[in-house]
Amino acid sequence: MSATPRPSRHFRLQELASGVHAAVAVDGGFALSNSAIVDLGGATLVFDTGLTPRSGTALAHAARRLTGRPADYLVNSHWHHDHVRGNQVFANPRIIATTETWEQMRTRGAEEVAAGPQEAKEELRKLAAGELPMTRSDRLLYRGWMQGIVDSFPRLTLTLPNLTYRSELVVRGTRRTARILSYGGGHSPSDTFVFLPDDRVAFLGDLLSNGYHPFLGDGDPDLLVKILDRIAALGPRTYLPGHGAPGGSRVLAAMREYVTTAQHQVARHRRAHRPLKELAEIAVPERFRDWKFSMFYPETLKFLYERAGRR
Repeated sequence: MSATPRPSRHFRLQELASGVHAAVAVDGGFALSNSAIVDLGGATLVFDTGLTPRSGTALAHAARRLTGRPADYLVNSHWHHDHVRGNQVFANPRIIATTETWEQMRTRGAEEVAAGPQEAKEELRKLAAGELPMTRSDRLLYRGWMQGIVDSFPRLTLTLPNLTYRSELVVRGTRRTARILSYGGGHSPSDTFVFLPDDRVAFLGDLLSNGYHPFLGDGDPDLLVKILDRIAALGPRTYLPGHGAPGGSRVLAAMREYVTTAQHQVARHRRAHRPLKELAEIAVPERFRDWKFSMFYPETLKFLYERAGRR
């Protein structure tokens, strides 16, 4: 029998459908990214496990309380550390990811872990010294992010997926079916999302952000827009982004507009033969000016400018 989980400083639970819950990351906590808990009927599926073993432990407890059983399946949307470092605290689940995500975790993910918390400690020093110009909301987010990394060591163990797939894997429970899908790499070299057709709910990982600037520098923005269009064609009513609150089709449309607007800004800049250093003069579009993680927008423009120059 399910029970109400204890509140967590790392995420807040939101019911998206009966037996389907989002764990929406709390700014300043150690999860950083959103997760989801699904009662499949006879099995429990968890989508993404957050930045730290500490937040992952809270997520594992919530999954057990909500579904009456430990997680049977974990799905890692992509290799970035804020989506996979909670893997280690779950007891013997099948951890599902694409073959490419497994490879990225095995190589790049392991390199990040080996580097340890030194960089995070330095970023915290700069933040405390006022050397990083940020809004108050971004400082809260960034402090939680860096503190979470420092807090994770030395107990952090990178736990890799043990069940890989290429394009689709279907998990059927007695209550609902989960389609685990990849249309390639838009946000990262390979991105997984989960669609629950019975509930018309989709968990998109960092293919989607809502109210948070996305990081685009590890993927393919052109493909990202196409992936979003293909996902919309499946007919979800509710989308869980990797960062920000769940929402409907307007959230997806805003993400699409964000990417294409940045592309158009950079294209105009290049057509005017303006140099890379003048990208700093480009303002964040008014619609996205209040989005958090504002430090990512200049990096996005730089990435798009350099990417266009390589074509």
